[in-house]
Amino acid sequence: MLSAASMSGPEFWRAAIFAAAGIVGLGLGWWIFRRWWRRRYADPEPSGEVWTLQQLRDLKVKGQITDAEFARLKAAMLGGVKRGDGAASTESG
Repeated sequence: MLSAASMSGPEFWRAAIFAAAGIVGLGLGWWIFRRWWRRRYADPEPSGEVWTLQQLRDLKVKGQITDAEFARLKAAMLGGVKRGDGAASTESG
């Protein structure tokens, strides 16, 4: 193995630049790989949870949400669909 003391000036700098370029190349390669991996295997759903009206009904029937919570969530969901309709009516079912 070569030591820094056995290298002359230009040889040392050539080796140092080669090593630095190798480290930068590995870092760049790792960054590109991670970016590709995240795009390829990313969760296709949006970051917020998306609920269907049927899922809300099921939660209400199981007792996991109250009637008031169901009404509020349903109104918020239908408010996004029916713009300008005011308050959505509650459903008991």
